[in-house]
Amino acid sequence: MANNDKPGRLDYVKQAVPAEGTPARHLFIVVNQGEYGKWRTDKSIPVVNVVQNFEIYTEDNHQKFPSVAANAILDEVFGTHNKDDAIAQILERGTLQDRPYNLQIH
Repeated sequence: MANNDKPGRLDYVKQAVPAEGTPARHLFIVVNQGEYGKWRTDKSIPVVNVVQNFEIYTEDNHQKFPSVAANAILDEVFGTHNKDDAIAQILERGTLQDRPYNLQIH
């Protein structure tokens, strides 16, 4: 699968844009930059080819590494803790950033 070419190395993040009136949080997903660019103009490309995995990550100043966002945070920011819906919102409204993270994928 194209989005698993570099297991353990997550290269590109898609930063979430919080809904109006919700607290600002650093939430992101990891995407394949090339596939994301294609997906933006061709929504027939499966999301599974765009995202590294179906997790939404958060990070704050007290953490060394990103962690999976809790359902309560997803509800607060996206109005749902359904990951597919939250990921769709991030893909549509978020900002692509080139920020390498070295994480172990289990």
